[in-house]
Amino acid sequence: MGDKEGVKMGETMAEKQANKSITYGGLKVTMTSQYTFIWSDSGAGGKGNDLHVFQPASAAGGFRPLGSIALPRFGDPTDRRGTILVADASDSPSRPAVKSPTDYERIWYDQGTGAYNYGSFWRPVAPTGYTAVGHMAAKYWDNKPSTSAMWCVRSDLVSEGTYSEEVWNERGTGLKSPTSRSGPSPLVRYYDRPPGNLARVPLLKVPNQFADFKAPLPVVDRDNLPRINHVYDELEQSRVKPYVAYFPPTDEGCVNNIADPFCVLSRLCAWKVDEVFSNKGARDPDSKTYEASKGVSESMSKDFSHSAGVEVSASTGLFGVSFGVSFNYQFAYQEHYDYSEWSSWTERKDISIPANGAKVIFTRHITLKATRSNESWELARMGFNASKEYFAETVYWD
Repeated sequence: MGDKEGVKMGETMAEKQANKSITYGGLKVTMTSQYTFIWSDSGAGGKGNDLHVFQPASAAGGFRPLGSIALPRFGDPTDRRGTILVADASDSPSRPAVKSPTDYERIWYDQGTGAYNYGSFWRPVAPTGYTAVGHMAAKYWDNKPSTSAMWCVRSDLVSEGTYSEEVWNERGTGLKSPTSRSGPSPLVRYYDRPPGNLARVPLLKVPNQFADFKAPLPVVDRDNLPRINHVYDELEQSRVKPYVAYFPPTDEGCVNNIADPFCVLSRLCAWKVDEVFSNKGARDPDSKTYEASKGVSESMSKDFSHSAGVEVSASTGLFGVSFGVSFNYQFAYQEHYDYSEWSSWTERKDISIPANGAKVIFTRHITLKATRSNESWELARMGFNASKEYFAETVYWD
């Protein structure tokens, strides 16, 4: 087999200091935007998408990728795309969160494609009790990847995934064995979609340590009535995830801030002053109309989804768009979660205000907030009342 000359991007890349990392259930996670070029089908003349394959750069501290990445177009993703790296942070030397594959099985090579570069794809052989989430690509046909180039993840830290669109097939290249590739996925023979039970993703375990919001109704001082929208006893509940849980891996703002590649989704619960009706100095009672509301309107949901990559609706509750990660349980204090607080509702109420008195209307209020993990940038904020209930506190002047 003779050498082929081809595109050479980042042929070598020294291990560098890792970006900020966070540990989830013994699995330490960070991200990188640095890559080494492995193979492309440039020159193959296929009828499907173009294909460029890269190896994400490992980082100091034992961080490795979960496999190579395949992109359905030509172009270097360095500093343009983020990829997750993982490392061990468990307290069990005999059962670390990650292990190297024990071997690789070659499952494809580019004989007959006409591509300018030789390349091959390899399936990792995971140790017992561990799962290979991705596959590896290599230059040339018989160049088996190093077992230190990727990690397999302990099987209890892996969850079922879903396939995205087909990234590439070699239809029309002249390859002898038809092949297609979906992402994230194994390589499959012929042009069929891979079986759904093969898709796997790392499971970022976040313990549920939240308590119910039980703050008592605020006491109103008649000589210092609160302002509308003032909040009391705010309880913040936060969840931190890699930005790709919410945004595409190519999101420019996220990639530019990859030194801290995490986003925080916070849920803040509080008593909110929804309305203040004062009838101070009057001899007769008065009546006012109060517009009671709860839940998330369609326009609010669309705005938040666009800015924070998170959908909010009565049917899905709180839902991460990019990876399909549900946050309902993470923000609830019990396992069985009621979606009713997300559904939108509005109704007008007649409120009676006593003579020489005032009524302050309180609601249980929820604010959703998305920020960078260092809080340097607030991506989105949305507030809404959590239930149809409202609470009226009455005060009088002598």
